[in-house]
Order: sequence, then structure tokens, then C-alpha cells
Amino acid sequence: MGKIEESIEKLEKVRSRSINKDFEDGYNGVIRHALELAKEYKSSLPIQQDEVVVKKYIADWYEKHKYYTLEAKFSKAQVDKDERVRKWYDNCQGRHANERANAQEVIAKMDLIGYTVEKEQMYEVVFYEDEIDRWLLMQLGESSYEIVPESENDGYRTQWFTETEIKAINEKYWVFRHLVDERCQSFAVPVEGGE
Repeated sequence: MGKIEESIEKLEKVRSRSINKDFEDGYNGVIRHALELAKEYKSSLPIQQDEVVVKKYIADWYEKHKYYTLEAKFSKAQVDKDERVRKWYDNCQGRHANERANAQEVIAKMDLIGYTVEKEQMYEVVFYEDEIDRWLLMQLGESSYEIVPESENDGYRTQWFTETEIKAINEKYWVFRHLVDERCQSFAVPVEGGE
């Protein structure tokens, strides 16, 4: 609840119970007038809009260009070296029939309201599974990948990947993907004993 809503709530609860009827009427009249002003002010405020949600590559592009004018951002998106940005700009879906107008609206809202990065879906690549263990694709370091039992993941290996990451490693691995539950994506293994 915002400060205006809190003030309105408090004003609605205030009542004077005085022996002097004139004082009570005047006091309550001032409270009613303050309440009316607060409600009028609240109704004059623009409707709060949520931040736009964009893919990571759009957020990265925006951060490189955020200090440009809107017109310059539009021009730069059309000819950006990243093909994904160009395709997004030319095919952005939204309330306008013109896809570029939709992209321009998103860019303008990023300037005015802000943005959040869309959380990418994570996958595990499971090659073999039995009642004892699962054999998964895991990454150790920058570009070292191996297929090992999940029980051997000591916390230093990455076993969750995005679709783009999996396909970059090997397109054929995509058929072995298993969706990672969203609740698991925020799971972290605690480090014991200051390790």
C-alpha cells in the first residue's frame, strides 16, 4: 500500500468525540475535506504501469544504447549486428498492427518505466536414467563438457542449461532435454564449514 492509500485509510478512521458540538463539527469537517483532497489527488495520478519484460539479448542491446535518443535507438535496432535484435524489431508482437511500432513502444517503455529480463527456461540433458542414478551433461569450467552420473556433481559442475546453450554445445542433445522445475531453479546448495 502506498503513502496516499495509507493516509486515506487513516483519515477515514479519524473522528472527534468532543463535548463541544461546534468543535466536533469543525474538526470532522476538516478531516472530511482532507479526505476528499487525498482521494482527488489519488485519482489524478497516472495509472502505475509494470515494467516491460524482455529477453536477455534485448536487455543487453538496450544497455549498450540507453543513452541514445529514442529515434537513434529505433535506427540502431533496425541495423544492429545481432540478427535476433533486428528480427525482434521487425516482428515484435503487441497492440499495434505495425510490428515496428510495437518494438518502438517497448523501447520507449524501457526508457520511461524500466524493464525486467525474462527468466529463461532451464533444462537438464539426461542421457541415461535408472533407479540408482542419472547420467547428465555437465559443464566444468568455461568450455569443458562431460557426461557423468548426477551423484558425482560436487557443486562445481553446471547441469542446467538454456535451450540456446544446449544447441550451441550440440544440436543433437536437444532431444534429451528435461525441463527443470521453476522451484528448483532458485535452489542453492549450502556450503558447510566455510568451504
